[in-house]
Amino acid sequence: MRFFASLALVLLTIPGGILTAQAQAVPNTSLTQRLAEFDKYAREYRLEHHVLSMSYAIVKDGEIVAAEGIGWQGS
Repeated sequence: MRFFASLALVLLTIPGGILTAQAQAVPNTSLTQRLAEFDKYAREYRLEHHVLSMSYAIVKDGEIVAAEGIGWQGS
């Protein structure tokens, strides 16, 4: 779950039952470093949870800054 803290938005329930997205405070690290940390997390998650293959894409300011396919799955 630590990748949510650095790269994703957290949905918070506010009074009235309305959901709103609020960015979490991100430590002062470079985008390249944060992307590398997320990639490492995704690869470890796949192995620990026995996921054959997965992919992700990360968008910043409307641009894809990272996209990766990890693992494989035969037919």
